[in-house]
Amino acid sequence: MKKRLRLFCFFAIFLTTSRLMAGPGLLNEAMALMKAGENDKARLILEELIEIEPKSINAWFILAVIQLEQGEFEEVATVTLPKMQTLVGKKKRNISVEKVRGTLFYKQAEKLDETLGEAADSAEIERKADDLRQKSRQAYLTAIACARNKPNLDLWAFVLTLDLQLNDVSRADAHARRVLRIDEDNPRANYILGSILLNKEDYPLAESYLRRSIGGAPKPLYRALNDLAELLRRTNRLEEAASFATRATEIDPTLYTAWETLAAILLQSEKTDEAAAAIAKALARNANDPRLYITQGKILLKQNRTEEARAAYRNAIAIKRKLSAFERNDLAALALELGIDSKE
Repeated sequence: MKKRLRLFCFFAIFLTTSRLMAGPGLLNEAMALMKAGENDKARLILEELIEIEPKSINAWFILAVIQLEQGEFEEVATVTLPKMQTLVGKKKRNISVEKVRGTLFYKQAEKLDETLGEAADSAEIERKADDLRQKSRQAYLTAIACARNKPNLDLWAFVLTLDLQLNDVSRADAHARRVLRIDEDNPRANYILGSILLNKEDYPLAESYLRRSIGGAPKPLYRALNDLAELLRRTNRLEEAASFATRATEIDPTLYTAWETLAAILLQSEKTDEAAAAIAKALARNANDPRLYITQGKILLKQNRTEEARAAYRNAIAIKRKLSAFERNDLAALALELGIDSKE
């Protein structure tokens, strides 16, 4: 009897040890499946692994990544993330936990953005989305701090994106300069500084940052292409400007700002009908940006359609959105051409 009991205990220990040894293999298998887009299969393996090693923070982290991809935000917020926080300690900060927290808030903000067109109170929705973006940015910054001296440029990419979405120019400038100390050719950081300087009308310095952002990349940041096109338009280098704006629309045809930039370039190049077609594409993608109506008004004036140009001007001033100094001057110039007192 004792011999049989010893044999049973040995078998139980052997089985447990074998399963624990299988942990790293299962984790690698789950990661491979996730990278291949087989999230459901990866999830089954992770759930098995968590039964074997319930304290594996890596298994919980990858499970959270899959849940976030599958839109299970509530499950992550109420189950997975609290479990991860418990594993590392209630008051401790951990890079995996903060990555999940940052991504959760980021995706929740994106989800709110999708409801903007249907919401009765869009201002309240925007406020809530920005609040989530603030929390997301703070989580990513905490993750970067947890990593100490590691570059973590993937996390900085999220921070820089959130700086732009929050229109937080001072922090975007500071964060971009910090990233450039790590990687002087970083496309996103160079784009941000170039964009800030473009708005300040410091064209020579803005151009150097924007060109460095684009570099020799086969698929550069389309927003950098657009901003460089706008800079070249303002400095009357229209042929090169048109080529960059066109590239931006080809990389992302939904980028309405690139269509507006292209329309302005074509108008300045005396190609009025082509300009009209480009601004129509911009407005079809976004009808809530005053800059589009300013350009549309200029095109309509060039076509001697004065009343329609006046309507475009009224649309521009009806949208309560902050314009740069350059854009305000454009709006005032349009009013002057229409014989409208811009102070009315």
